[in-house]
Amino acid sequence: MTPASDLHISEHAFQRGRERLGLNRKATERMACRAFAAGLRHEDTFGALRQYLGMVASTRGTADNLRVHGEAVWVFCSHTLVTVLQLPHELRKAAHATRRAQRSAVAEVAAP
Repeated sequence: MTPASDLHISEHAFQRGRERLGLNRKATERMACRAFAAGLRHEDTFGALRQYLGMVASTRGTADNLRVHGEAVWVFCSHTLVTVLQLPHELRKAAHATRRAQRSAVAEVAAP
């Protein structure tokens, strides 16, 4: 996991974490670290989820690092969390399927 000292979180991101996910400051910091380290990257997705993340990246000019973790899209600019968005309900199933496929691929590689 990426150390918290490497990540910076904007005040706007703290506000959106509270508003959209119900997270306090400490929980937002913890979840941002987890999202950055283990979240799905834009390159790892496909289909409608990939299109949605492309649209989010194009509308957020400086966003160069998107992660899907839990039921949220974490928008980073380099190592700074800019904002947090809720993942649309119709894309949550696709995100879970992508995560499962990723885990099984890792397990196959790790198995002797």
